[in-house]
Amino acid sequence: MRKGIKVLSVLMLMCVMFSLTACGAAKIVGTWAQKAEQPGTPNQLQNDFGEIQFNKDGTYKRAGSTKHLGFGSIYAEEGKYEYNVQKSVLLLYPELQNGVVMDGTNKYSYMCYVDGDTLKLAMGDAGDVDSQVILERRG
Repeated sequence: MRKGIKVLSVLMLMCVMFSLTACGAAKIVGTWAQKAEQPGTPNQLQNDFGEIQFNKDGTYKRAGSTKHLGFGSIYAEEGKYEYNVQKSVLLLYPELQNGVVMDGTNKYSYMCYVDGDTLKLAMGDAGDVDSQVILERRG
């Protein structure tokens, strides 16, 4: 009888853990557009600045443009992602960057926070506020 209760308890715990992880991971699925912090337009949504799409199957696509001192560049990237809800860590594994197939050695690590329709990404493990990117859910 006790063995049966232990097995049932373990199964229930696994179901709860899976449902929490699945619900948390589902929060990131969708298309997110980057907000630009420009003088006079704080948190203004800039559709042409940057966008990332996370799919249910664990793949992502991101594209954007950057402008520095009058020079601009456009980038596009596709790959796989892992999102650890408990640790708030997002890992991106690019497979294709600007039409070039990657060798699989690149990995980008972000601290990741989802709050409703806002996604905050910070480079590295420390979650440095100075390097934080804020995105807003589209559609």
